[in-house]
Amino acid sequence: MRSQPLSPLAALWAGCLLGFVPACIQKSDGTEPRALGGAGGLTGGQTGQAGSSSGSAGHVDTATVGEMVSNCSGVAAAVATVGSADVTADTTWSGTVFLTRPVNVQNGARLTIAPGTNLVMGADTYLAVGDKISGGALNAAGTTAQPIVFCGKQAQKGYWGGVELGQYTRTDSVLRNVVLSDGGGGDTALLLATSAHVTDVTVRNAAHDGVWAAAFSDDSARLSIQDCGRTAAVLLTSEAVNTFPLGGTYSGNAEALLRVRFGTVESETHFRNVGLPYLDEGGKLLRAGAKLVYEAGVTVHFAADTAVTVGLDSNAGELAVLGTQYDPVVFDGASPTPGYWQGVALGAHALTSSRLEHLKLRDAGGKQAAALYIEAAMTLVDVALTGNATGMTLGAAGLLPGSSALSITGTMGPPLTLAPDALVSLPTGSSFAGNAQNYIAIEGGPYAARGVVANFGLPYLVSGNIALQNGAELSIAPGTQFMMGANTNLDVGTRAMSVKILARGSEAMPIEFSGQVHARGSWGSIFLGPVTSDSAFDFVKIADGGGGDAKGGNLVVEKAFALSNSSLSNSFGYGVLKPKNDATDYAAGNSLADNASGPVGTY
Repeated sequence: MRSQPLSPLAALWAGCLLGFVPACIQKSDGTEPRALGGAGGLTGGQTGQAGSSSGSAGHVDTATVGEMVSNCSGVAAAVATVGSADVTADTTWSGTVFLTRPVNVQNGARLTIAPGTNLVMGADTYLAVGDKISGGALNAAGTTAQPIVFCGKQAQKGYWGGVELGQYTRTDSVLRNVVLSDGGGGDTALLLATSAHVTDVTVRNAAHDGVWAAAFSDDSARLSIQDCGRTAAVLLTSEAVNTFPLGGTYSGNAEALLRVRFGTVESETHFRNVGLPYLDEGGKLLRAGAKLVYEAGVTVHFAADTAVTVGLDSNAGELAVLGTQYDPVVFDGASPTPGYWQGVALGAHALTSSRLEHLKLRDAGGKQAAALYIEAAMTLVDVALTGNATGMTLGAAGLLPGSSALSITGTMGPPLTLAPDALVSLPTGSSFAGNAQNYIAIEGGPYAARGVVANFGLPYLVSGNIALQNGAELSIAPGTQFMMGANTNLDVGTRAMSVKILARGSEAMPIEFSGQVHARGSWGSIFLGPVTSDSAFDFVKIADGGGGDAKGGNLVVEKAFALSNSSLSNSFGYGVLKPKNDATDYAAGNSLADNASGPVGTY
């Protein structure tokens, strides 16, 4: 590898390893990059000799002006220029150019390469522009009819290093109608550490990665990468993701994907459908004010234990997944294994403009994280979680109106865990079947919302006490089932005002409250305070309660309550426990059999 000075990319990695550069991550194999050099690299700083690579075995290629060599088309041509010294003044190359050593463009010089030029690269050579603080520029503007072609003296992968536009390269540098062949003796055949115009460029037959890039100019287009020995391209920054040239072709690469090698998102970043999936090596953490967009048709494979996190701390951010019915966005693991990566988390500071549309999320739930964690109110449309280790967790803010078609299946646990307020925000028409534990988990806590609890064909498991707050309204759809965890209670307005509960089932589809364990007293009671006059239970089954309270009963009321066509059974205490001044005959029109203390008791 190169010794002194570090290339910009090596400096970037050094910053990563030392913690100076937050917007990048260490390479997945733990090594520092070799940038453009071969296995032997350079010695002696600015004028070092080329080291060896696997392709050149330490051999140094030489040539003289006028010597006949085989050009990049395999045709004998006279050498017009021998690249054997750094470019320190404005220079133009044309015809057949033969590089015998690495060449640096520096001292503010501009290297112009004429259309039709063939650059025959000797073993372990490379062309570096703006690698040093004095800067430099490259104008390699070929034409369709006369492209500029770089090739190895021998047509083998990694015979030479590549082309590097370093961090001090002038932004008016151009690569247009250029072909780079046989490079990649280091990590990559084309390294862009700063923005440059790249249009109609083809990188092919590289030993390792085709391209590493920190940025492209906004008007770049049609970057093609073919037959490379590793991945097509590595994107090092948000800017590289935003400006990656569209319209190119990608074939024959060992990894048919784009690796994403930065973790922190500081500004608006758009993942576009470039025709290849992305492999996100470090996940995404949004900083304050950042927006992360995944456009229709994008597929992202996530590396082990990574996550997309938005608004979990004080940094407000926005996540927009904008798939369509026919071009959904896909998030999955780099290995198709449940729990391979953590998942997507939107904390309380995620902006409510965040939305997930037509998203397929797979292989998440690693490190016991929820595959999809949502704490802020937001919109979900056609989101499908399939084959994850864990399901979705939804906080009290719930989902916004307009959400629809949430599907969770193939989870190794329950599909969904909810705060009580989120109960009534689940979109109708959603599906939560086919999971290892077929219930929707409800955490204990206050309920202050207004809405209808939908029946999705599987029970709700209540794991803690739920207490309705002032002004809360809870309606329950016919056929809905609640499994009450040990010693849990449903407190409806005993400490609140203007609380409404309406559980109106039917003979064919009664509403049911029963213990998770079917035993007398396995849970507490439904406590009804002074609820609104339009509250009622009709065709409701309550069983297995009466535990955990001295006034035990399946149903404990503080005043007369409308109870009809209902069954209250298997209580550790009474079926109904009422105050002495309540003259309601709760046994009339209801079944209150098989309760340990009797059908109705008073206090």
